[in-house]
Amino acid sequence: MAGSLLEDDWFPVVGACPGPYFFACEGVLAYLDRAPEVIARIASAFPGALLAFDTYDSAMMRRQHQQAENLSAVTLFRTRSA
Repeated sequence: MAGSLLEDDWFPVVGACPGPYFFACEGVLAYLDRAPEVIARIASAFPGALLAFDTYDSAMMRRQHQQAENLSAVTLFRTRSA
């Protein structure tokens, strides 16, 4: 199932299924200021679950942003309407 890391409305759906649980947060936590909060909420809701995520050092993040600027890349964000 897919769900937003910033919301916990999917917790009851997952929790209704038998564990063990494995969560994959690929390529997203490095961009969230609230990453520690997200990890803590998942850990609290699903004790003993496994959580896999990417880590990046600051030099890699700078290179990635520089490459995007050099390519004149435009990033578009879309949110759902309330």
